[in-house]
Amino acid sequence: MEIKEYPFYGLGIIAFCVAESDGEIQQRESRELKEIIHQWNESINTDFDVTEIIFSILAKTKGNDELSYEKGMKYISTGKEEMTESLKEKFILLINDIAHAFPPVTESELAILNRFRTDLKHL
Repeated sequence: MEIKEYPFYGLGIIAFCVAESDGEIQQRESRELKEIIHQWNESINTDFDVTEIIFSILAKTKGNDELSYEKGMKYISTGKEEMTESLKEKFILLINDIAHAFPPVTESELAILNRFRTDLKHL
């Protein structure tokens, strides 16, 4: 994986943390999550498919033990040179969309979203 992909890999981990924070991701939720990420991917300029990077995480991991918020932020921090203010805002919008995609929005989802906002602003 190239350094420019690290923030997106970290974003994927955090996306799954948010999606799983209210319980296991069901097959229907997984399809919806993939569509949300795919549409988001079209709004950014990369020379790689962010959706594929993010969903490779799901295929490689079993359970939330490996998908920790801290692990996701570590990847994002490793590639922080690639992070513009605009990209940070787009990352926050994606996590917000994921948190609100599967009602109801739980306190744990909001806590992750708020923590993510704060952590990205300090990068």
